[in-house]
Amino acid sequence: MRRVNPLSAESYYVEAGQWLGTRIEDILRGSLFIDGLKKGLSPADAAERVRLFHFDYQDIPQAVREARRYVAPFITWAVKNIPNEMANLITQPSKYARVERAVRAWEVEREAPEEAEAPDYLALPVYVGRDALGRPVYSNILNTVAFYDLAEFLRSPEGMGRYILTQFGPTVTVPFEAATNYNLFTGEPISAPALKEAGIPDLRLLIGPIAGQPEGMAAEARTAEALRTIYRPLDVLSRITTSPDMEGALRQTLTSVRGYPSSPYEPFQDALALRDAQRELERQANNLRRQLLESLLSGNERQRQLVEARLAMLERQIEFLAQRAREVASGQ
Repeated sequence: MRRVNPLSAESYYVEAGQWLGTRIEDILRGSLFIDGLKKGLSPADAAERVRLFHFDYQDIPQAVREARRYVAPFITWAVKNIPNEMANLITQPSKYARVERAVRAWEVEREAPEEAEAPDYLALPVYVGRDALGRPVYSNILNTVAFYDLAEFLRSPEGMGRYILTQFGPTVTVPFEAATNYNLFTGEPISAPALKEAGIPDLRLLIGPIAGQPEGMAAEARTAEALRTIYRPLDVLSRITTSPDMEGALRQTLTSVRGYPSSPYEPFQDALALRDAQRELERQANNLRRQLLESLLSGNERQRQLVEARLAMLERQIEFLAQRAREVASGQ
């Protein structure tokens, strides 16, 4: 059964993906080798050029091999790519300057804010417009280029530390994030501090409304984050069912490219007490009720179901808040 299970590492589907990836890599390597020969390089120099840009992941020190095997499954790319990009930055700075000029021209055309308001966790943000609330939105499209790793690694001591930790994979990062309540990607708390202060579970919509589950499925913030990190199919299902923008969710799933508003983590970061948590919950509930009315007026059934599921989840949080308020009032 494992051979036909698409979620198994031993399935035919995984093998087919590996075969296709290998064929594509071989085509790219062959094309670059032929290009080198056409430019007058010797066969040996053309082959060395291929190895420079298409890494041989088996050609690594034994220490790196052992680290990859036991604790850091993603370390090979970093070990190969970062030194290569540093060398390119020194020897071919114009390559990076061209990308910078192209991005700035794109942003000027779209009237980007004069002062950057991009989220701190995007090392190479690209302004793409504004959302329905008027907030600047920045794309992570440059995350797909090879020198993104270098930008992430060198931008700050904290960014360097986060980058190094993420090389260790979910066996290390998931327990670390759960224990510290620290999201390694954003550098922000996973669970809202104010809710923890008030003794209220910070629930997140893990799966949106689907057949037989009109309210979806919620989980505590750190649990939801851990489950999505560990189990990729659940992450994909969560993204697609909890997003009102199905096209954007599918695009992110296929390409990892998405937009981030300038203030994406509004919920409770500045709230430090029970009163502040209550005000924030009420604000969110009012926003959801307005969205529900808009979805009813527009006839957007998918958005209506999603908003109703989030509103039901929020109402459960309000119930916890009311119970906690009674406990505080009684001196418990």
